[in-house]
Amino acid sequence: MPSNQRRTQVARKPSSPMSDQIANKHEDSEHALGAASAKTNVAAKAKPKAKAKPRKAPAIAACVIATLVVAASQWRASDGDYQMANLASYAAVLIAGIFVAVLLYRLLRRVGYGYIVPVTIITSIAGFALLFQYDGVTGEMVPIFRYRFAKADGQALQTIPQPSSEKSSAENHSAEQSTADTNTANTNTADTNNQQPSHPDALAPSNTATAPPRPSTGGLVANSDSWQQFLGPNRNGVLARREFQIPQSIDQVTERWKINIGAGWASFAVADGKAITLEQRDDQEALTAYDLNTGTLQWIQTVPGFHHDTLGGTGPRSTPAIHQGKVYATTARGKLLCVNVSDGKPVWSQDLIKLGRWTLEQFDAAVTWGYAPSPLIADDLCIVCVGGPNESKRSTIAALDINTGDVIWTGGEDQISYASPQLMTLAGQRQIVCVNEKTVSGHSLVDGDMLWSFSWPGQSNAAANCAAAIPVGDDQVLVGKHYGGGSTLVKIFDQGDKWQAKQLWHKPSMLKTKFNHTCVQGNIGFGLSNGILEAVDLNEARILWREPRRTRAQAGQVLLVEDTLVIQAEYGDLVLAKASEEDYQELLRIEALDSKTWNIPTVVGNLILVRNDRQAICYQLPSWQ
Repeated sequence: MPSNQRRTQVARKPSSPMSDQIANKHEDSEHALGAASAKTNVAAKAKPKAKAKPRKAPAIAACVIATLVVAASQWRASDGDYQMANLASYAAVLIAGIFVAVLLYRLLRRVGYGYIVPVTIITSIAGFALLFQYDGVTGEMVPIFRYRFAKADGQALQTIPQPSSEKSSAENHSAEQSTADTNTANTNTADTNNQQPSHPDALAPSNTATAPPRPSTGGLVANSDSWQQFLGPNRNGVLARREFQIPQSIDQVTERWKINIGAGWASFAVADGKAITLEQRDDQEALTAYDLNTGTLQWIQTVPGFHHDTLGGTGPRSTPAIHQGKVYATTARGKLLCVNVSDGKPVWSQDLIKLGRWTLEQFDAAVTWGYAPSPLIADDLCIVCVGGPNESKRSTIAALDINTGDVIWTGGEDQISYASPQLMTLAGQRQIVCVNEKTVSGHSLVDGDMLWSFSWPGQSNAAANCAAAIPVGDDQVLVGKHYGGGSTLVKIFDQGDKWQAKQLWHKPSMLKTKFNHTCVQGNIGFGLSNGILEAVDLNEARILWREPRRTRAQAGQVLLVEDTLVIQAEYGDLVLAKASEEDYQELLRIEALDSKTWNIPTVVGNLILVRNDRQAICYQLPSWQ
């Protein structure tokens, strides 16, 4: 048999039954393993990969750090800056809140509810915005919100009075007589109960109904029925004599009148029985006169103008000046008005924007928070801060004829700030002292020429200079500011052919006056430093005492009336405190206004007038009889 046939036969040799069984089982096993592997692969593809569990550590760390930042910044705020402390706290809380929100979102997304976090945030913001309205910020950058649906007090702004009928006159006379009787009754009751404290120990009750004779205080004695300009008769926030007794209790204080008033941070100037101020009325800036005894509107003079800033608020900022039967006032939009005290009729006006050769855009950029310097009257001149674009010359201040409004002279090369010009006698010469945007300068009262200048850094839209210069002694100038500036005392020399300004000291942590001014009595200065009342020895540049943190007035105001500090707290309280070198001693606290108050109070005899951007109140304190 051929070999190839043998090979064919061998190849076709049938296998045994046992071999077939083994082969079949092997094939079945392979098919089973393949099917199982395929199912495993399908299952692996079908089952999603498990997500990593969100880490909680970053959110926890952010919360811990935020807590430490808030605690540390607020703890150090009294020695540093409450505004910066608050901003740091807001930033820390916001960052921690973002970390927590992201963590909650990731945790809820694992169970299919991730949408809850953004929906909750959006709903909360929308609900808050629906119920509350933004109402500005405090001087320490704390946002203020008011309830949108709060019930109005029902009292509208007063309008120009119309001629009254005989009946109305009789009713008014009757009402005034009733008020007078009530005030007399209150006074008599206080006298009968021997509650009027004696002078100078304001806390000791009087043993008799008649007050003892006033001791002589020396120096200038202000007219008890006038407060004719910014910061009072001497334009320094100081009255030499106190014409009221310190009430032993709030019951001895009479609210003579309370009225609604337009927005603005102006204060009252008082003369001839009229309390005159500036306020915003719709799209008009209004110069208004109220009866000092009743609070009744006597006249109103308006000019078109509206200033509003998200941080600075709405309305005029300066205080009118009264001189020889005329009122001089500057609006937030740069208008200078002169009207009659008696009836408010215009005498003349000037546009400071045109006088400074500004464009409206340049003016708004230079004084972002509104024109604030109050006019100064000296030697038949109305002196105002003007400023101008960078190329302007001799435009820091201008002197106008008080009778005609004609420009007599201009002077200075520096840009203006929010501070008011001051009249001082330094080194034997009367001169105008201006706190400018970046400098402090002295100017001749004759022609406006700059006599001297020193650097006082600032910027009108940040770290602004707001407080005017205050004279100390015969040849020194005290200047203060917030925003880390502190205060400096500078001595002015006249060297014959050249004036010189020499810095005696500079303390960034002392007398950090923001909107207020240091009241100087001898070598002691009283001021709200970073919102805290403090007494300072100006000779030694040393803090004598500070009021407790819990009672601080924040961005308020302070006046010195002989031996008593009159403090207007930013949150509305009116406080009387002892002007002492020893320690802070509060004498009386009145819950006066119930909203933000940046306005300077006015003291006229035994009356104290306070106002803010909504209300004005006249308080009557016991007099010396």
